[in-house]
Amino acid sequence: MADPINKPPAQTPLASLETNLFGTIFEFHKKTMALMRQSSLDDEQLEFVADRIKTLLDDINAEIKRTKDLNVTGRLQAAYDEIERLFDQLQ
Repeated sequence: MADPINKPPAQTPLASLETNLFGTIFEFHKKTMALMRQSSLDDEQLEFVADRIKTLLDDINAEIKRTKDLNVTGRLQAAYDEIERLFDQLQ
């Protein structure tokens, strides 16, 4: 028989999803901001990149609404990869 005193509380599916979602979004933010801070782009180019980031996030949001698939890890990684390529092209 399992000892209920030493058993960790079960995490609800929503709480698990929320934790994963927050971590994924925060990691995307950290990596993206690091690219922006380390770049040698001028203000106009940075604004262009910021607008592209907003568009990519809007696209991700629309896809989530359309498919009802809340797994954003792959979508944010693809967005980050595109942003990274954009930085490389602009520098």
